[in-house]
Amino acid sequence: MKKNRQTADGKTERKDIYEVISRIRQSTSEVAPGVRAAKLTLQTPEAKQEPADASAKRSSEADLSSPLPPDTAPHEPAIAHPPVLQRPVLRYKTFREAREFARLSLPLPREMQTEGQSVSYQWLTAQLKVADTPERLQELANRLNYKDLAVLFPTLATVSKRGPAEQIQTLIRARASLYLYYHGWVTLQFSYPRNAVAKALSDLCIQLEDRLYTFGNLMPARLGRRAKPDLGPGRTVWSDVPLISEIALPNSRHFLTDVAKAAMESNQPLEHFFRMYGIYDDLPLGDAVLARISELKAGQTLDSPSLSKTFFERYRR
Repeated sequence: MKKNRQTADGKTERKDIYEVISRIRQSTSEVAPGVRAAKLTLQTPEAKQEPADASAKRSSEADLSSPLPPDTAPHEPAIAHPPVLQRPVLRYKTFREAREFARLSLPLPREMQTEGQSVSYQWLTAQLKVADTPERLQELANRLNYKDLAVLFPTLATVSKRGPAEQIQTLIRARASLYLYYHGWVTLQFSYPRNAVAKALSDLCIQLEDRLYTFGNLMPARLGRRAKPDLGPGRTVWSDVPLISEIALPNSRHFLTDVAKAAMESNQPLEHFFRMYGIYDDLPLGDAVLARISELKAGQTLDSPSLSKTFFERYRR
């Protein structure tokens, strides 16, 4: 009986164990929908301790492999673009307006002679009356700007008294320059044969020749490197105009004859020769040179070597 009970009990116990195991398997195999089975891994204490470098490397690899949201993406460095140049606002809308401004701001010697300078003449005459001593006259010479210098020769051509004429000649000697020569040369062409202007221009040429001779080693090299643009017919580059004293002094008795002979011997058209020395053929001096050239070609003799006979007869009437 006992054996049978044990056997029976054993079978009963085995039967009960099998039922428990089958129920556990069914319960573990049935998983709720949408939930993944969790995988449990047992880690030893040695596996739990991980080097910092390895964990950092694995985290960086995970960051690169997993895309980040747009708002958490790393910011790319901005590309440096060249600055955009703003277009300057033009002061003058047309080329004509710009040329008119340049003409008014930087007039040519002839333009300053033809434009009304009566206010400047009156101002200079008033200043000469106040400068009654050499010290005051020298102070006046130091205060003259380029516009005031441009009216020295024209004022000298209009004064008739000896005192103001000598004062102006002193101012010219004190402020001798090529800029002053250009205005004096144009004034002589307007007022030819004005003796006071010719004498003051001759003194200025002698003074400038001495200065150019002193710096003669530097001037030719500097002038040779400068480009000489062609401005068209009738245009003169005044910075390249040489002194007329290279041919003859303006107050010389043979001045007109020497200029006419130099023009004939230059083997170039008269307009090129006139442009080279800044001579205007529509002014009294240029007219006298043309008349003297015609007389030389015709072989006529002159009563006065400093004046053309045709020119003298024309203006004597």
